Amino acid sequence: MGRGLRERKDLRRKCRFIKGKAPWTMIILAMALTMSGLSACNPAAGRAVGTDVQGTDHPESGPEGDGMKGMDGSGEEGMDGSNEEPSESYDTEGFYDPSGESEKPEEGSEKPEEESAKPEEGDTKPEGESAQPEAESAAPRQLNEDELRYFEKYLNRIDNYGFLLSEYKSPEYLDLNEVFYSGAGMDQPAMTGEEREAFLKAVGQTEIMTDMVRLGKAQIDAFLADKTGLTLDRMETGLGWVYLPQYDRYYTEHGDTNIRSFFCPRGEVDGNRYRIWCLSDGYTQFTQECIVTLKKVSSGYQFLSNEIIWDYHGYRKADASEPTAEALHYIISAYKRQLKEGTTGGYPAEGYPVDYGLPVFDSDSRYYTREEMQQISWAPELTAVFRNEVYARHGYIFKNDLWNDFFSAYTWYSGMYPADKFDAGVFNEYEKANLELAVELEQ
Repeated sequence: MGRGLRERKDLRRKCRFIKGKAPWTMIILAMALTMSGLSACNPAAGRAVGTDVQGTDHPESGPEGDGMKGMDGSGEEGMDGSNEEPSESYDTEGFYDPSGESEKPEEGSEKPEEESAKPEEGDTKPEGESAQPEAESAAPRQLNEDELRYFEKYLNRIDNYGFLLSEYKSPEYLDLNEVFYSGAGMDQPAMTGEEREAFLKAVGQTEIMTDMVRLGKAQIDAFLADKTGLTLDRMETGLGWVYLPQYDRYYTEHGDTNIRSFFCPRGEVDGNRYRIWCLSDGYTQFTQECIVTLKKVSSGYQFLSNEIIWDYHGYRKADASEPTAEALHYIISAYKRQLKEGTTGGYPAEGYPVDYGLPVFDSDSRYYTREEMQQISWAPELTAVFRNEVYARHGYIFKNDLWNDFFSAYTWYSGMYPADKFDAGVFNEYEKANLELAVELEQ
């Protein structure tokens, strides 16, 4: 019995030694095994299928016999090569994860020591590109009209519009004053005389001169947790209101409102993330353009980020003085509606201007009055459209891509002459007079 064990051990060593040797060596060994009846290299002799000669587990083999692991044969931990501890962070697209949990590799996916893994054929990634999982997510889906109107109504609610009035890449940086400026629709019980006197003493006044907003910290925390997944003490931006610790409330006075309404022309959904493009009408005309990102959660939606693209007045973002060409088309659409209906404000009735075959203004065929130009200049950027259209009508190529993109939507525009080749002598008397008036009102 002892001799048989020694022979099997000797044969195991021989098995390991001759791995990678010439095929004829393997044939001789197989014959020897058959003749001796030994079973040292037989999988049925005390080891499970899927282990090597030493009995060590290894991942299933790829087509070339290399140990593969993971979903894409890359041999990396999990799906993205990361084995760091989960933490509260933002993913590569800037979306906030309030749970701080990230996907963990499945059990059994660890790579055995000293085992190298090669990618399967066709898995080699191009230089400069990151590895992708086998099953890529579908492209974002564009929201339909019913969905857009739903989100438009949702974002215009008293508890939500304030999240569109500041720029933030993650929710702890949003402007809390904009969110709570008008109370965000939360209950505010009547102030007692004692509380009133405590507030006046804190601010050094004898009377409350204007409207007051007063919110309890518990109210604010519950509101922010619902809307962002955070609480007040985790926000990077302070509220800046008067705080009375004996009442655990915040107080502010003001005689105006920051309420604005938003129009949502388009949006997209990717999984549980919604990106919605919004234009603010600024009471009588569009003055702000932004893209807000929401995340669908069990309780509704949470605000992840808001990018301000254009702020005409520069109140909320100083370096966003130029709208997109798409926003300009909506500004013109609203202007056309105002002319047709004799009203001011309101959203574009049918989106973009109906006729792209004609210029917006007929400045080449009549003189515009000062009153007309004043009405045009009331809408932001509309005077610039009026002035630049005179040049575009004669084939001018603009230095600014905004205007090239804008006028390219019209079938009559054909950019032919750069600035150094353009001859202003082509303007007729109407165009010259109207240009002079437009420039005067812009100054």
